[in-house]
Amino acid sequence: MNIRGQSPGADGRFKNTRVKYESGVNLQTNAIVGIDPGITTAVAVLGLDGEVIKLKSSRSFSLRRIIRFLSQECNPVVIASDVNPAPRLLEKVSTSFSVPLHAPPGSLSRKSKSRLVRDYGPKGLARHKKDALAAAVCAYGSFMPMIRKVEKRISDAGLPGKDLADVVAGKIILGKYRNIDGAIRDISGDLALPRDGHRQRQD
Repeated sequence: MNIRGQSPGADGRFKNTRVKYESGVNLQTNAIVGIDPGITTAVAVLGLDGEVIKLKSSRSFSLRRIIRFLSQECNPVVIASDVNPAPRLLEKVSTSFSVPLHAPPGSLSRKSKSRLVRDYGPKGLARHKKDALAAAVCAYGSFMPMIRKVEKRISDAGLPGKDLADVVAGKIILGKYRNIDGAIRDISGDLALPRDGHRQRQD
């Protein structure tokens, strides 16, 4: 993969996580969340477009604070680990959000992590942040073929792309749909998305 993220600001934020439609409705972005627990715990939030939304580490990241932080920043659809088996904390977070827990077939080596994150953010990333980001990017790689199929089907249908793809891919990851075309048909109808891509109010 060669997916380039944006450089973070002083607060660790990479980009706005909310999509605002003309109707005034705000939807949080679906995201894959990598977590590296420890005395210092790091959380990496990766959008389904492969872009980093937030990368943060803290010594005060308890389970409750992680859940609160993620609830404010995104709509988690996957919790990702860089080791196998995944730590108990990640199991608790995935259970709290009722989303899948992704772990690599084998724990990622230091070299593998460096390769996964080399196109993201600044060089010299702190170890905990690197591990959390590597976990998210590794999980993203597992879902990327499906996400690309969703994007292509939406484009072929002449529908607006990014926002609809985010919702459809998220629903498929969560197991709400198995068929891409059926998901696109149902969700585009529910959102009432016309050709210009703006969600409209339904009476």
